[in-house]
Amino acid sequence: MHDNRLLDRDIRQKLHSTTLKSFYADGQSKIVDEFTVGEENTRIDIAVINGRLHGYEIKSDADNLDRLPTQITAYNKVFDYLYLVVSDKYVNKVFELIPSWWGVIHITNKNKKGNIKLSVIKDAECNNFISVESIANLLWCTEAKKILKSHGYSKPFHRMTKKDIISDLISFFPLEDLQHEVRKALKIRLEKKVEQPQTQYVDLFQSQPMYLNFQRKNLDWFLSR
Repeated sequence: MHDNRLLDRDIRQKLHSTTLKSFYADGQSKIVDEFTVGEENTRIDIAVINGRLHGYEIKSDADNLDRLPTQITAYNKVFDYLYLVVSDKYVNKVFELIPSWWGVIHITNKNKKGNIKLSVIKDAECNNFISVESIANLLWCTEAKKILKSHGYSKPFHRMTKKDIISDLISFFPLEDLQHEVRKALKIRLEKKVEQPQTQYVDLFQSQPMYLNFQRKNLDWFLSR
């Protein structure tokens, strides 16, 4: 029997090849799967980093909406523009759950040939509820220190916790300037990681790169031979 359910991998691939195509082409945007935000390490499916932060959360036919309220709270603090990407299963339900400024992308069920159709049924509007603390906490400690140093910050770091450093960073920059510095740091992080061995959807925003998991899996396979 043909399975015409739309799964995460189907939707993700379609987004990368259509909606995100212009971001790939502009030479300024960085695109990453499984971008981590918030103290609870909530991950959004796809993030785009350029002059703004764009987020795309996927709810496939295999998903439920149980985690969506928690995800909304975390994403609202960080992203300038947000889209919920849904199939027929949830397209009529999500408007009751998401903020009015979120956009919605509808993915229709694939046919026997595997074709998928994507349509934007609501454009996203700019988020006015960004949290300066959440933006600052996207940084690694080393990145926060580097930003402060580059702007003439002279306090010694050796006795400071990351919380202290982030606090000073927030005091040092207005929100718009801090957003610019954070986006720039995230782009540099991606550029530094691009040549390291990775799985298909590596989270480059964790303190330890996930490509180590790939190496461990290869070792387990080798030892099992």
